[in-house]
Amino acid sequence: MERRKFIIGAGALATGSAAAVGTGAFSTAQVDRDANVEIVNDSDSLVSLDSDLDSDIVTTESIRGGLGDDAPELLSIDFDVDGGGDGINPNSTYLLGTPPEISNWPGDTRTTNALSGFFEDGEFEENHAFRVTNNDTVTHDISIEVESAEGNSFGNGQVWFGIVTEKDGSLENDDTWDGGDVSLADIGSGDTVYTFLAVRARGTFETFTDLSLDITVTAD
Repeated sequence: MERRKFIIGAGALATGSAAAVGTGAFSTAQVDRDANVEIVNDSDSLVSLDSDLDSDIVTTESIRGGLGDDAPELLSIDFDVDGGGDGINPNSTYLLGTPPEISNWPGDTRTTNALSGFFEDGEFEENHAFRVTNNDTVTHDISIEVESAEGNSFGNGQVWFGIVTEKDGSLENDDTWDGGDVSLADIGSGDTVYTFLAVRARGTFETFTDLSLDITVTAD
């Protein structure tokens, strides 16, 4: 009987010791794991940049680095076409893509006054400057910042940038003139934002400035 009581008591003591050890602290720990990060073409990435525009202005080109045919391809917009013209005309408007006719383009009156003649329904999915597709498995907000390469001043030129997506049979859109941000919220997995770019040259050639710009795509 006495021995039985002792065994039970020892078991209780062991349990208490385990609990005490579990609440201890440590000074340093290192746990190694593998992470696979592959650099792929813009058209195949988690935030995909791609275009079906039948134009030599919007192209994909391999990045530098001596990788040859294996180098990933980046989307590029360049109005200086190899084997063709060097840019746009003075007093002209060039538009990449065909934006849909939406009554509430929020930019300002220039959108209607300057570009409404270029808009046409039912064309944007096949005719756009480029598209941004969310290839992640979760929803993201897509925002695009457009800035002048010369300090956010386009001089006598004007730049318009618009984006459109379709949700539940209706269109959502945003646009900006002469630099700024455009954004669309809750872009689901596999959904696409279509972009459009217009450049306008105003004034004479002598007063015309470079319309080069930087485009930054962000997925939050």
